[in-house]
Amino acid sequence: ELYEEELRVRELQEKIKNALAILTETQRRRVLMRFVDDLTLEEIKDRLGKGEEQTGGRTKGSIVADIFESFLAAVYLTKDFDTVKNICEGAKVASRSLALLSGEKRNALLIKIADNLRASASKIIEANALDLANAKANGISDAMLDRLMLNEARIDGIADAIVKIASLDDPIGAGEIFTRRNGLEIHKMCVPLGVVAMIYEARPNVTPDASSLCLKSGNAVVLRGGKEAINSNKAIVSVIRATLLECGVDENAVSLIEDTSRESANVLMSMRGYIDVLIPRGGKGLIKSVVER
Repeated sequence: ELYEEELRVRELQEKIKNALAILTETQRRRVLMRFVDDLTLEEIKDRLGKGEEQTGGRTKGSIVADIFESFLAAVYLTKDFDTVKNICEGAKVASRSLALLSGEKRNALLIKIADNLRASASKIIEANALDLANAKANGISDAMLDRLMLNEARIDGIADAIVKIASLDDPIGAGEIFTRRNGLEIHKMCVPLGVVAMIYEARPNVTPDASSLCLKSGNAVVLRGGKEAINSNKAIVSVIRATLLECGVDENAVSLIEDTSRESANVLMSMRGYIDVLIPRGGKGLIKSVVER
């Protein structure tokens, strides 16, 4: 974990250096010194040796730059880490009560989610329109735009798929029974995994699909979709979480990480102890990143 943290810090420091590199020397010094003055880091003078103090002390560019980079890295990584960790902690707690729900209650919950998605179609389509507008402005291909687009027919199709999932046999409790020669029966049973995390790209239909499959199997889910579909995903998850509350189920059984930066995905990949299974759904680059981390 310390090694992974070190890699993230190095990656962020490199980004900061690249950002500072486009500034003139005067602009860099102005930014860095404003940072020092605003945070009143006078105390670092007391920790400098005489040689450092004589060659510039607290105004020495290399020292100030190191402090600036370290401060930004600490704040930036801690923000992402805490946000994602809180989401994963909530999902872990929700997974325990979700695992105790009967198959009938989980099926009823899924049917209610399907009904509420249909009823909220206009709200979801409105959010999807924002994603489509942003995607067009960013030059996304027509094929990607089609994957991103939601309309009433597609939302109906999503709801129908959820109802079909509800009609499937309950996977929990199924299994095999082995009887040994001495008469001892060994039961091999299917049980919930706990918390499933999914990282995926610009397909908003994955959000209700993954949520429904996880709820059907008694698992909580943490979703981290791509930036292209963020408004659509937020609208869909909002409906699902409201339905969970309506049915007396912990809303954290379905959670969305709204930060679509690479850093949030990297932090999610490090949530051992909270996430039991991590599923990448996307291209080779995404899958490779998950495997490596």
